[in-house]
Amino acid sequence: MKIVLITGLFALLLLTGCQEEKSEPKRAVAKEITNLADSSFNKDSLLFSLSNQILVSIKNKDFHSFTKFMHPDSGTRFSPYAYITTSDKQLNRQDFLKAVNSGKLIDWGITAGNGDIMLLTVKDYFAKFVYDVDFIHAEKTSLNHFLGSGNSLNNLLEFYRNTEFTESYFSGFDKKYGGMDWRTLRLVYKKQQDEFYLVGIVHDEWTP
Repeated sequence: MKIVLITGLFALLLLTGCQEEKSEPKRAVAKEITNLADSSFNKDSLLFSLSNQILVSIKNKDFHSFTKFMHPDSGTRFSPYAYITTSDKQLNRQDFLKAVNSGKLIDWGITAGNGDIMLLTVKDYFAKFVYDVDFIHAEKTSLNHFLGSGNSLNNLLEFYRNTEFTESYFSGFDKKYGGMDWRTLRLVYKKQQDEFYLVGIVHDEWTP
């Protein structure tokens, strides 16, 4: 009788151990999913925070602080309109600060509507094609989602592959224009060695 009881107890313990081993992978998978969700949330918060810091530096005309966000290798490309081209001005940190300090005129591309060459200083370009409205207090913001669209082709996803972007958007300012005076600014980021850097600033508005 004792032998039967001992054998039964051993079998029960063995069965319980197997059940615990089988349940362990489920807990591991659940933990992994939670970590992935937290990682995504933290990334989103980080990118919105970066965009806010960048906009603050631009609004305050603190260009030295602005350069810290620029990509250390490729620098940042400045696109005055939604359609991005390789001819859009691209500056690294050093050349950007030199241009700011010298106040020299730079060719930023072609002005929509009249086809004139866009010869502006960095500060004038930023005032007209970067921070022409108070984007820190944008009406809407988004991550990797377009809010503004007009008559210009938007090729951001094709041009900047494997990147992230935030968008700051105003639907308009004066009712008499019926929303044609909307503005949006997209800040494009690329990850390098666990850090996100600014590789593009894309300004968008209604163009003639």
